[in-house]
Amino acid sequence: MTWSPLRIRPQPVRVADYLPAETYGPRVLHDYEFVWLLSGSAQWRVEERAAAGGGPTRHEHDLRPGMLALARAGTTDSYRWDSRRASSHAFVHFEVESRGLLGPESDWPLIQTMTGNEPLAGLCSYLLNLANDDSREARLRSEEIVTLLLDIFVRGPLPPAARSLIPARLVLVIDVIRSIWETDGIRIVSTSELAHATRMSPGHLSRLFHQEFHCGPAGGLEIIRLTRAAIALQRSNLSLTEVAALSGFSNPYHFSRRFSLIYGTSPGRFRRHGRSDPLQPLEEAGLLPLWGALFDRERLAPESPRH
Repeated sequence: MTWSPLRIRPQPVRVADYLPAETYGPRVLHDYEFVWLLSGSAQWRVEERAAAGGGPTRHEHDLRPGMLALARAGTTDSYRWDSRRASSHAFVHFEVESRGLLGPESDWPLIQTMTGNEPLAGLCSYLLNLANDDSREARLRSEEIVTLLLDIFVRGPLPPAARSLIPARLVLVIDVIRSIWETDGIRIVSTSELAHATRMSPGHLSRLFHQEFHCGPAGGLEIIRLTRAAIALQRSNLSLTEVAALSGFSNPYHFSRRFSLIYGTSPGRFRRHGRSDPLQPLEEAGLLPLWGALFDRERLAPESPRH
């Protein structure tokens, strides 16, 4: 079976206005439709045909601004609008030519909350900006946006690496490192200091790091510090001595030796070349999740324990 990418064909985005207590439907959908309220509220009733000849499944939802609803082809739905004030909503119809990785439609949600889901809110807002533009460029852009909107609606946005890739047993360790670096600046944090702060034995802490990152705490944090130095070399006018100190190396000669070992070139040549990827050693060592966790501005949320 050949995999095919998600492909849809949308119509232009439109806005509809309703008087208080107005109704719409029932209607049978022959395509798909996203609906999001701009003002007011609505009671949305949906009836879906069950698979294998079973009876219909009925759903009822109270829609408010900040919610995104997806009506699927073959369903019957109806709306009863806010009884006390006028309501309005944006909508876009589309056909799904290939589902890609979205899975069976029976697993697709009917409602998603856009609050706290910035991709959905931003995409819907951008679609409205394109609503009155009939240019070919706007139509192509709308197709891209609705495709991405459907993908995120069904599959969810990709979580930040710091939140999804760090196991719960190492979150405390990373919090301690971040606290030390925020207080003292970037500096060497020894395995023994880290073990004492987290109430682990140095051996147990080292085993945890090796299991997740295939290196010990000291080695992993040194690569992190050298990466900070590599970015500073490319993106600042600091002297090599200042870059070394900024990255927790009190001796610039030691810094230069360690940098050359990891990057295969001296700090000065790395700066003059200018086109090398400073994060490449992190990627090769599998330390990108650790980098993201240490320098993520949001508080870490541990993942569920592994079984």
